[in-house]
Formats: sequence, structure tokens, C-alpha cells
Amino acid sequence: MLANARRIFIVGMRSSKAAALFFQSMLNQLFSNATIALDGSETLYDDLVDLGPEDVLFCISLGGPHYAKTTARAVGFAARNSIPSILVTNAPTAPAVETATLTLYVAPTQKHYSLVPCLTLLESLVVSLGQRNRKEAQKKLRKLEEVLVGENVTY
Repeated sequence: MLANARRIFIVGMRSSKAAALFFQSMLNQLFSNATIALDGSETLYDDLVDLGPEDVLFCISLGGPHYAKTTARAVGFAARNSIPSILVTNAPTAPAVETATLTLYVAPTQKHYSLVPCLTLLESLVVSLGQRNRKEAQKKLRKLEEVLVGENVTY
């Protein structure tokens, strides 16, 4: 789904936001079609209304027993509007599971909250997409490297 998406729109609220930012940052180094919801629920639908069946809504909803309502509502909106969605969560009881097109589960941590299982999955997805679309990814990486060195951002 991600490899064929025209646009990938990423949503992660509250404690899942860091994972969403990581995923978007990594994808953006390889491709130009990933964006993220940076604002809260009040502007989320401004972006969701522009998505269609050729796009993918990628949501991260980690928690237990509490999950962000905004994420579940975004996945429900996608389902009602024929927008494919991928949900990353740590429990089959997460509210968004029932309306997501595809759900990817990460192991819940036992003694404390941790993003590590989710970040591992996200990094695996980025690597897989990079391999699948190798030419596009390499071209973007080379161009980005030139820009970062040329603009004195990196050595």
C-alpha cells in the first residue's frame, strides 16, 4: 500500500507523535510523498479532505488502556471516504482497529511505555520501501546530500 501510494499522510497524536515524526522524517529522506499532521484535531480534517483512494492514511496509535480519540476518528473518516489506512498499534483493543484497512501490531511493553517496538517496525518499513523503490530513493538521497553539504548543514 505504501509503495503504491500517491501520498502518505501520517497521523500520530500525544505519545505516538514522536514515532510519527520519526517515520515522516525517514520517509522524506527517500521520497517526496510523505506528510504529517503537525497540528491537533482542529485542523486535521483540512488535510484529510484532500486524500483519496490513491493515497494512504498512516496512523500510529500506541497506548493502553488509553488511546487518542483523534487518531481513531481519522481512521474512521478514512474508512467512510474510501481512503486506505494503515494503523500501527500495540493492542487489538485499540479503538481504530475496527475501521483500519490494515493493522500492524507491535509488542506492548510490560513495565513502562516505550516507542522502541514501534520505531523498529517503522524503520523496517522505510528500509523495505527504499529497497523496493531503490532508484527513486537513491536519487533523492544524492540530491539531499548535495543540498545539505552545499547549504553547510552537514560536512
